[in-house]
Amino acid sequence: MKVSQKMLKRLIKEVYEDSEREYEILQASENLASTLSSEWSKEEAYKIIVYAADILNPGSYSPSEEEKEEFMTEPFPGSRKIPVGSLSWRDRESN
Repeated sequence: MKVSQKMLKRLIKEVYEDSEREYEILQASENLASTLSSEWSKEEAYKIIVYAADILNPGSYSPSEEEKEEFMTEPFPGSRKIPVGSLSWRDRESN
């Protein structure tokens, strides 16, 4: 396969932009984790992240059977320290 100089430049630019974006995401993630852990406990930071993901993609968090049972029986639903269900990043609407 012959690759033109223009195609090669475009490919390098795309790869560079992707890696730069990934680095920015990593930095933002580290800053978010640091902020959450300093302002909230580790357990609450996990809850914030899981709940935020579920708000971005409603239905993405599936509580465990234990969490479902606790929700139905405890006086203060959701008192589990760290959510132990599963988080799916696939778009629920397309399924």
